[in-house]
Amino acid sequence: MGKNNIEVKQHLEMVAQCRESGQRMQAHCLSWHNQNEFLKLCGEKVLNSILEEVRKARYFSIGVDGTPDVSHKEQLVFILRYVMQQNGNWDVHERFVKLVDFEKKTGADIAEQIKRFLKECDLELSWCRGQGYDNASNVSGKFQGVKTNILEENAQAYFSPCSAHTLNLCGTHAVETSVEVKTYFGNVQKLYKVFALSPARWKILQTIANISLHSVSKTRWSARVDAACSLIKNHTGVLESLIKIEEELHLPPEIQADVDCLIKWLKSFEFILLTTIWFKVLQCIDDKNKVL
Repeated sequence: MGKNNIEVKQHLEMVAQCRESGQRMQAHCLSWHNQNEFLKLCGEKVLNSILEEVRKARYFSIGVDGTPDVSHKEQLVFILRYVMQQNGNWDVHERFVKLVDFEKKTGADIAEQIKRFLKECDLELSWCRGQGYDNASNVSGKFQGVKTNILEENAQAYFSPCSAHTLNLCGTHAVETSVEVKTYFGNVQKLYKVFALSPARWKILQTIANISLHSVSKTRWSARVDAACSLIKNHTGVLESLIKIEEELHLPPEIQADVDCLIKWLKSFEFILLTTIWFKVLQCIDDKNKVL
């Protein structure tokens, strides 16, 4: 802002001078209170512009998903999708509009929160033409899910499950059927922790293999392709790093046991076979998720 406004530029220079000299300023527009107020006003302006577009388009689809924040509070994310005509072309717009703390998990409670959100935004539920959620039973359930609650009031709110989540569930259930595969991904995660939890061990990995191992994602199966890719392309370097760690570093008993097991595992035919198979499977899932 200071580049385009002389008054703001002068004020910023004055604030900088006071900080350098140690002089205290009693009030200025850079206080945390003013910054929060400024951000709030900007947010309201953007939200009102989005909602004005939605009302002009009239019909919309809504997407809702729950996610925990860094303080482990469950939050609901609201997304609106609508179509606008601009310069003779029809364009699909997808807008993130709100994030609210919400601890309740039942379909009825989430459906009520959606209705409350639409009312606050001055949007009619009858204008909704689509619902998009994951495949969790509380949202997609046939009898008590969110989509059923919404459809009871608006039969035109067509439900479309998240295709990427459906594909991820296929990978999850495929792994749950095999003890060997569950053990494989458990070892991949254990291998990541052996290096990631110690700067000294991570430095050895970087020196010998010059790669970064990746954690096994619990929610996105396509992300596991990075973990498998690191192993299939740098198998020798990872193995040599583990051997050097065992020979040169003084390891706690539990880490020593993990390193011994991982060295034997990386030398096994089972590791080579499962890594080759699952890298191809995960690559396919990742490619499809990018399209979805």
